[in-house]
Amino acid sequence: MEKIFKVADSLTMKQRHHKSIIMIMPALLRLLYSTAIRTGEAISITNRDIDFAGHVITLNDTKNGCRRLAPLNSTMEAVLKQIYKNLQKVEHAFRDLKSDNISLRPVFHLKELQTKGHVLLCMFAYAIIKEMENRLYPFLKTTNLSQKRQLSFNDLTAELDNIKICELKIGNGVTLIQRSDLNPLQQEILDALNIDPEKIINQLWKKSKR
Repeated sequence: MEKIFKVADSLTMKQRHHKSIIMIMPALLRLLYSTAIRTGEAISITNRDIDFAGHVITLNDTKNGCRRLAPLNSTMEAVLKQIYKNLQKVEHAFRDLKSDNISLRPVFHLKELQTKGHVLLCMFAYAIIKEMENRLYPFLKTTNLSQKRQLSFNDLTAELDNIKICELKIGNGVTLIQRSDLNPLQQEILDALNIDPEKIINQLWKKSKR
């Protein structure tokens, strides 16, 4: 069974289809194995049929038409609760993609490739924002508590927006890359993100020499 579960966990969708059950296959197989219920009974289960407090699942759509209860062990409860958490993460991700920070829509492109490119860039932006949140939220918590501040994630990104980098051409083909001086908060943010501004400037300078 472990091999079957492992294969189910590795399933991926090659084509999107609103009726595909690949995404629920890992949980479905574990549910069938742990409760011995029929496949049709498992697929018909809704959220309100699951009673975590009573450790049972109510089966309404059974073969003989009679309602019955299926036991729910602790391992299966953990699997189902994780599915709820994953669903919440997906819903939260869709909200973030439609927020002002990313603006997945409205989409102003008419061609398919352009639309796909727009969505792909939004996904990259979402990944960057989540990585920044993961690194900056511990910093925010510590800073707000220790210094009695009320800073938010948007406050930190606004501070980063104030960092300016410019290219200076001083004649004879000489080009310099300079940045604005960092205030203490900006330096703390970059340290939390593990970003070395001088390293970035050196990379920009090397690109300008090509």
